[in-house]
Amino acid sequence: APLGILTIGFTSRCVLVVVLRDSLTLCYDLLGNSVLPPFFALTPMNIKGGSGQSPTRSANITNGMDLLEACVFEGGVAVLGVDMNSAVVELLDEFDDPAYADGADVSARRIIPLVPSQTDQPFTDQSTANAVASPFLLAPPPHYALVTPLPTGMFARSKHLTFQCIAVLPRQYSPSGRPELFLSTSDGSVVVSELNPSTSPNNGFTDVDC
Repeated sequence: APLGILTIGFTSRCVLVVVLRDSLTLCYDLLGNSVLPPFFALTPMNIKGGSGQSPTRSANITNGMDLLEACVFEGGVAVLGVDMNSAVVELLDEFDDPAYADGADVSARRIIPLVPSQTDQPFTDQSTANAVASPFLLAPPPHYALVTPLPTGMFARSKHLTFQCIAVLPRQYSPSGRPELFLSTSDGSVVVSELNPSTSPNNGFTDVDC
């Protein structure tokens, strides 16, 4: 059975985001219509990338990770799991440049409606590796999401620390042009995580060392 609500809030584009404690994420418009399928923002598959298997290969993700915190920001929601791993969900729509989604990290999942013109039609959870780029670029759906898992648990274990809370710098203020996740640490510092861990030095982590 679904767990209780952890957090709830609106994006700057009036999408209501509801995050349950098992990371199941629900997205609604102002009329109460579901604009995306329910999906897990953080899953056990996110932490298996080192095994040589893509963490986003399966389209049938049936369970999520328990969360410590979820933070709704103007562009989506960020989550922190009990295992110290995290993920950032960017909620996008037809007014965003579709090339932005194609530039997401290789580990990212793309959540799209199967029939994008109707909110009551079936949905699909699709990895960026399996996405069909040309139709998407020509006609992006009214709503879609990018779910980028971040290997913050590995960083925490290597530094023998835990994370206390999270905040997100929206992409319009970020030098990289993508959101950045800020995590406060148990040793009184702040770690900044970029959303391209696969191609960034040090997995995209910067320890501010406050």
